[in-house]
Amino acid sequence: MKHWITVNEPWSFASQGYATGNFPPCRGATTINSSETTKKSMTAEKSIPILNTILPHRTTFSTKNHSTKGDPGTEPYKVAHNLILSHAHAVPQKGEIGMANVAIWYEPLRFPEDVEASSRALDFNLGWFVEPLVTVQYPKTMKLYVGEHLPKFTAQEEKLVKGSYDFLGINYYTSCYATDVLPKSGSHNYLTDSYVKTLYEKESKPIGDLSPGTVWLYIYPKGIYKLLMKITRTYGLEQVIYITENGATEKNDTSISITDSLSDYIRSNYHRDHLNNIKRAMNDGVKVKGYFIWSLLNNFEWASGYNVRFGIFYVDFMNGNLTRFPKNSALCWKNFLANNPDPWIQPDEETEKNY
Repeated sequence: MKHWITVNEPWSFASQGYATGNFPPCRGATTINSSETTKKSMTAEKSIPILNTILPHRTTFSTKNHSTKGDPGTEPYKVAHNLILSHAHAVPQKGEIGMANVAIWYEPLRFPEDVEASSRALDFNLGWFVEPLVTVQYPKTMKLYVGEHLPKFTAQEEKLVKGSYDFLGINYYTSCYATDVLPKSGSHNYLTDSYVKTLYEKESKPIGDLSPGTVWLYIYPKGIYKLLMKITRTYGLEQVIYITENGATEKNDTSISITDSLSDYIRSNYHRDHLNNIKRAMNDGVKVKGYFIWSLLNNFEWASGYNVRFGIFYVDFMNGNLTRFPKNSALCWKNFLANNPDPWIQPDEETEKNY
């Protein structure tokens, strides 16, 4: 084995385990105590907690497992800090090594200051774990908004952490809008420290079509292009990037025949359009070296179980043999890997018009 990922989505451990309380050890806030006041009324928009947008296919926000123990204003930052150090200690092993970080693209909603808000939201998600590896510093916005609650690296740790990666792994699924939230007095909380409100809709229009079976995966292929360009502009053209997860869903509906289930054209188009945008980013200088579909099979999702299906292969859970059938998306993927790019990489006029 020559390629290694130390931690998959370290954001999950820090925020979901110690801020929302959704994941073990279920510590953190029992409610999201964020200000709903923005620069303009958002009554026409569909708002969502920022945490729901970052770890979409793993969980949705729930309070049933929350513990009253813990401090969501300090513990997520400590856990993230220790995860970064743990990663850095593993890097001296041979081979190529990196983290796989989940990321969402944040489109500014409408105000000039929302450009800053969208960038800040990304800092509190992706930059939180990437910037220390590149510069051995946390993002400036996190230093400003979190202050003394953000841990610091010792001189010895700085030497260990800086440059402790060979590639950046990116898990991308969806995008949303971001807007500034006015500061609100009260205790620090990772859920609200960024002062960002996220929304799936602008003027009652979703950012993209909703992937079947979910309430969060809005299809926005442009987002992966913009995200890749942002990473390159921020951290340099020399960064090697792997898209370590990317995929679309359908609802697990046993009333639909296997034949109809294999015609997953939404998923096929999803991957085609994202690959088009990745190719566009590569043409603009981004060093994308690999792309991994989520997922090969209809697998068990952390929070949804088998209620949603990501697989490019259909699994028949009803016949007792778990028989696998390739979906249309699997056949498209096979053609792509065989250097036959149709139907995924060739520009599609209808797709270009939609996006």
